[in-house]
Amino acid sequence: GNGFPAVADAFAKKGYERLGFTEKEDPRYAVRWVQQAWEVDLESFKEGEQLVNVMPGIEGLSSKGRLLRHLKAYAAATGNSISFLPASVVVTSPAELISGEEELLGMTGKDREDESTVWIVKPSTANQGAGIVVCRSSELQAAGRRLWADA
Repeated sequence: GNGFPAVADAFAKKGYERLGFTEKEDPRYAVRWVQQAWEVDLESFKEGEQLVNVMPGIEGLSSKGRLLRHLKAYAAATGNSISFLPASVVVTSPAELISGEEELLGMTGKDREDESTVWIVKPSTANQGAGIVVCRSSELQAAGRRLWADA
């Protein structure tokens, strides 16, 4: 999900009244918390009076994989560096991570044996920390197998 219970609780503590799920089309909302941009009628949106958590086209920024692809394309097109980012790779299939991590991640035999390198593996189909695995280089293949076995 999109963290709805925590968000609803935070707004209730601030005195906001929650409209029911059956009142999705009700234009009286102050804050609209949704999963997808298409769930908000932007034609009737009142700027300065209402807030929403999504906007059309923002998926390129709110999806970590898409953001990484956009930043890499920007760096390639402009020659600017994105060295402020940790080494990041978008893996689209289990085979890429399980069988080809040396090539995919630019790892050499020496890197593979370096236990000081820590990897954070995040499935793109989960959010709010679900499915994240932190592992050493030597555990990367096993972590990939577990992630896709659980999916």
